[in-house]
Amino acid sequence: LAAVMRKIVTIANARLRDLPHPASQLT
Repeated sequence: LAAVMRKIVTIANARLRDLPHPASQLT
């Protein structure tokens, strides 16, 4: 389960970086 969750988090982070997300501008 840990590997699956880690993969999901990695994909989510990559997708958030691709999108012009307001949260990415705060960090």
